[in-house]
Amino acid sequence: MATTTDAGTTWSKPQHLEVPNPDSAVNALPLSNGCILLAFNKSPRGRENLDLALSSDGGVTWQDVARIEEGKGTEFSYPYMIRDSHRRIHLVYTWMRKRIKHVVFNEAWINSKLQGVSQ
Repeated sequence: MATTTDAGTTWSKPQHLEVPNPDSAVNALPLSNGCILLAFNKSPRGRENLDLALSSDGGVTWQDVARIEEGKGTEFSYPYMIRDSHRRIHLVYTWMRKRIKHVVFNEAWINSKLQGVSQ
């Protein structure tokens, strides 16, 4: 993980993220409450799942939010997230190397997934 405070002119030294990931793409999105939402393959090898995790400490620790996809022998990869003008979060990713899948949710949905789980 590397961060920037000047719109990408300079970057911090890269640091290892403490999440299992099979040398595959990840994507992060800052939320309105200051937390960071991460889309990644939660696996030491393979891309048979796609998960969301949340960090409230700048990326030092991560809490599971939801599993978006899972399937033995499949692949879900190259996640990318953006927020639209209505504050919905759009997640797109390669689905089974056949299509691009589009999932839409909001911060209330993320919070509902965390209810009952100590943060």
